[in-house]
Amino acid sequence: MNEIMLQETAVLKELKPSKGAQILAVFVPMGKMLESFENQYNDIISMEVGPEACAKAKRLRLDIAKIRINTDKEHKKLKAESLLYGRAIDGVKNILNLAISKKEQNLKDIELFYERQEAERLRKLQAERAAELLKYDFNGAELELGMMVDSVWTNFLNGTKLNYEAVKEAERKAEAERIKKEADEKIFHGRQNELKEFGQFVNWQALNPGIAEDEYLTILQEATEKQEQHDREQEEIRKQNIKLQEEKEAIEKKVVIERKKAADKVEAERKKNAAILQKEREAREAIEQKAADKKATADKKLQEEKEAEKKAAAAPDKEKLFSLCEYMAKVTTGLSTQEAKNIVDAARVKIFDATRNL
Repeated sequence: MNEIMLQETAVLKELKPSKGAQILAVFVPMGKMLESFENQYNDIISMEVGPEACAKAKRLRLDIAKIRINTDKEHKKLKAESLLYGRAIDGVKNILNLAISKKEQNLKDIELFYERQEAERLRKLQAERAAELLKYDFNGAELELGMMVDSVWTNFLNGTKLNYEAVKEAERKAEAERIKKEADEKIFHGRQNELKEFGQFVNWQALNPGIAEDEYLTILQEATEKQEQHDREQEEIRKQNIKLQEEKEAIEKKVVIERKKAADKVEAERKKNAAILQKEREAREAIEQKAADKKATADKKLQEEKEAEKKAAAAPDKEKLFSLCEYMAKVTTGLSTQEAKNIVDAARVKIFDATRNL
């Protein structure tokens, strides 16, 4: 970064030579200082990355940074003189900063090589250890797993694994106990249902859930034997009942036959007597009818004679009675209630019918 390069800056050409000289007087020494570090810079850039290179890069970066810092200070001083002067200063400053920044970055990359490598190693270690913990249902994303020394990590991992296995073992035991409990309950309910069939011979509701197999089989055997004995007794009773029923039916059948014979005999006798009585009644009725017919003829003749006499004697009264019926008909129209009218009409009709027969 020699003086000729700075003089070629376009902004400097716009200034008076005296102003340009003032700017160059400030920044050319800084450019020369930068050039004095050029060989060191090239040497470090060409070195293999290692602890020595990292240290030298850091040292040289700090030295070069001082040039940039001083340049910034001088830049602020010179720029205050005038805007045009400031533009010239900015141009020179930018050229220097561009050159300095590139070298600074390259040196910092070398300086931080191991630091970045270590950060990458810790990142990978963090991910590997977090993945390992996930095998045991543990989320270690919030822990600084990569920063743990191996002994601490090993103890932490072993503790997590033991805790996981303890939880899983407890869960396995609980599940095994649950399955066993369900199996025992199923067996117990099965036994209860089996004994229900012999309910009148054993108290199945009092069955102990923890009863031993041989003890249960003994209870079942006793109940079975009692049931079989009961069934045999019931079968014998059934057969006896059938026999008694057959004997009863035979007796009832015989009684029915005897009763029918007796009833038939009584019915025959009844019919015979009824026939005799019927003939006697018909003969008596024929005699009575004949006498009645004779009497009716005589009575009719006598009645006809009386009616003729009565008719002959009552001829004037008949006319009076017909006049009375006419009067009663007139009276009916003057009555206020239907009940009274009905009474007068009924009496009038009877008188009129009787009068016609006079």
